[in-house]
Formats: sequence, structure tokens, C-alpha cells
Amino acid sequence: MFNLIKTDLYRLFHTKAFKVGIIASALIAFLGMLLNLGVLALIQAVMDSDPTYSVSGMEVIIPYVAWLGGADYSTIVLYSTGALSLLVGCVVSASFISAEQTCGYVKNVAGQLAHRGYTIVSKFIVTSLIHFVVLAIYTTISCVFAPVLFGKYIVSYSIAPLIGALLVRFLLFVAVNAIIVLLCTITKSPSLAMIIGAIFGLGVTQLGYMAISMVIGMVFKGSNFSFAEIMPDGINNMLTIFNVGELWARGVILSIIYIIAALACAIYIIEKRDVK
Repeated sequence: MFNLIKTDLYRLFHTKAFKVGIIASALIAFLGMLLNLGVLALIQAVMDSDPTYSVSGMEVIIPYVAWLGGADYSTIVLYSTGALSLLVGCVVSASFISAEQTCGYVKNVAGQLAHRGYTIVSKFIVTSLIHFVVLAIYTTISCVFAPVLFGKYIVSYSIAPLIGALLVRFLLFVAVNAIIVLLCTITKSPSLAMIIGAIFGLGVTQLGYMAISMVIGMVFKGSNFSFAEIMPDGINNMLTIFNVGELWARGVILSIIYIIAALACAIYIIEKRDVK
């Protein structure tokens, strides 16, 4: 098992997708912060030229506009780490899995193992590392450049909630990754694997969650049930410095449930299926 993980890690570190993912993470994280700064500067300029201009309600569309009235350092960092970080991790993860399935690697290795399920565990561990690296890059860039770019807006520093929120975010990313491992194992399609990664990463699933919640609300009159609140990527989209105390327990428990369930299903499938 340990040798299998070492082999998968070696393959990961030598894949173009992983190297491109590292570069993309750094660029997107930094460019995202510059974009936010540009929007804030533009709105600030409009407010300075027109004292009657109000940004009330704009926070619904552009949440970080609230930073104009003073922001916590941790809020800026956490918001910046959410700029397509899940997308990069999911796409690289799906690309790694699909390449493994199409190059015949699984077929060659699986025949030498007592339990083919080991390949799923190894695959999950290695692809989870992708999300760790991506989030670490985002966090580092955000922590370094937040005071430089948004120094005049920062009024406080709340480091403890930031650490907690980042840990929960990583665990939620790992749970999403477990789902991707399962779906890629089921489909065995390289193109579909990439599409699945993009769907989760871009947050397209949120539209589906809203539709499901609306249907449940129509069936059960007066129900305020939100399907996104029981999905790891849904909780990730709701995560802020201010509600991490309320969401961390749910996020941790649901992440563990999804990881165990997804891996158990994937292991069962790979054990029963003829490896081709």
C-alpha cells in the first residue's frame, strides 16, 4: 500500500497537469486579489465624486464591497482563497485520475494487488494532496498580499477564526474530491471526468441544489430546507469568518460521511469490476 502511494505521488509530481495547476493557482489567486482591489478602487472613486452614491444592497452581488467600511484581515484572506481554488483542484484531480485510467496503469497495477480497492485509497490520498497544495498556494499569496493591496481597508486581525475556516475548507475540498474519485471510477471517461471536476469547481452544482430545495419546498409546504447545507461544496460557499463557529461541526461531520461513503462505493465498484 505504501509503495503504491509512493508510485502515485511520483506520477503526480511528474504530470503536466499538476505543474500547470500550481502555476494557475498562483496566477489566479493574485489576479483575483487585483480584480477585487480594482473594483473597490472604482467604487470608492465614484463615492468620492458623488457623495449621494450608496453601495447599500450591492454586497449581495459583490460581497467584498463591504470592505470599504473596514475589513478584517482574515475576511480578505479567506475570501481570496475561494477564488476558483476548488476548480483548479478538481480539474487537476480529475485529469490525474482520467490519465491513470486511459494509460493502462490501473490494469497493470491492480493485477498485482490482493485488493484492488487499494488503488482507490491511494488515488484518493494523492489527489487530496493536490487540493492541499492548491489551497496552500492560495493561502500563502492571500496572506502575503492582503496587507499590501488592502492595507487601508484592514481594521482588525482575527487569526484564530481564519485557521479554523481554512481547516474546514480543506476538509470540505477533500470530501468533494472523494465524490470526484467515485464519479470518475464509475464513468471511466476522461472527458466526463474533466467536466465533473469543472462542474464542482465552478459551483454549477449550486443551481442544482437550489432546484432540489425548491422542489422539496413545494412538496413540503413551508419547508425551509436547503439542499446545499448538506453538500460539502454547498457549505464551502457559505463559509465565512463570522459563521465558521456555526458551520465547522456540520462541515467536519458531513465531510467525514461523504469521504467514507464515496470511498466505500468506489472500492466496492473496483473490486467487483473487471479492470480494463
